[in-house]
Amino acid sequence: MSFPSGTWHRIDCVQSWLILILLIAVLPAFLGESYFNQQSYSLTRSWTPERRELDYLRFIGASDQTAKEVKIFGLADFLANRFKRLAHRYVLANKHIAIRRAGWGAALGLISTAAYYGAYILIIQQTIAGIITIGTLTFLAGSFDRMRGLLQGLMSRFSTIAEAALYLQDLFDFFAIQPEIVSPKNPRPFPNPIREGFTFEQVSFKYPDTEKWVLQDLDFTLQAGEKLALVGENGAGKTTLVKLLARLYEPTTGRILLDGHDLREYDLATLRDHIGIIFQGFSKICVTCRRKYCDR
Repeated sequence: MSFPSGTWHRIDCVQSWLILILLIAVLPAFLGESYFNQQSYSLTRSWTPERRELDYLRFIGASDQTAKEVKIFGLADFLANRFKRLAHRYVLANKHIAIRRAGWGAALGLISTAAYYGAYILIIQQTIAGIITIGTLTFLAGSFDRMRGLLQGLMSRFSTIAEAALYLQDLFDFFAIQPEIVSPKNPRPFPNPIREGFTFEQVSFKYPDTEKWVLQDLDFTLQAGEKLALVGENGAGKTTLVKLLARLYEPTTGRILLDGHDLREYDLATLRDHIGIIFQGFSKICVTCRRKYCDR
């Protein structure tokens, strides 16, 4: 396509205004969408405990595993009402953001629409004033409409990616978590067989962010081949003691020895391979047991 002499000069006179109007037509809606994406993410993250409770209430209220307790103890109304109250609060919180999003979206949409038609008004005025020709008007109008569509599509895709990235970052943060209990760089060979047994030296333990001691100043030796029964009420620390033995927890103070050496000197995986535990509240893994695993 060729243009009359001087056409490009006349186009240059209005192109700076058209670019500015194009940005006004696209950027406000994009910035508003990005802001409310962040607000929705913040709400979802802050309501994580409540959403987990909603999932749990739905599970125990509808699962065949808990049906007998729900029926015998008459928990149906209690669970339903608790779910209803919590869900209602969550819906209201989302509704508040949705109303603001719709209101600001409409306002910013009006700005974009006004800018869009303002560009056409500018082009028509330039044509009426004789600054640009009819052909140039057609070229600029078509170019502006195409650029607006392309830029809006680009901004929309970027906004979608940015919204997904907010949640994806949580996944990356989760994968980046490093265990606090790890094997030493040069672990001591695990004794096979165990000769002396396990020794607890002044072992005390309390859970993080609590002041109550579960175990305190515990001293005893479990000899190799010895059978020992621990008897006590719920919460006395029996299971915690076993978890300390398997290094699922570390003692808050004191240390645990195996054949005279601190448990932390041994390879963690090897230690746990030599300890078999069936917890009181055990978990059942519902998968097929393949022969190569069953033969281990």
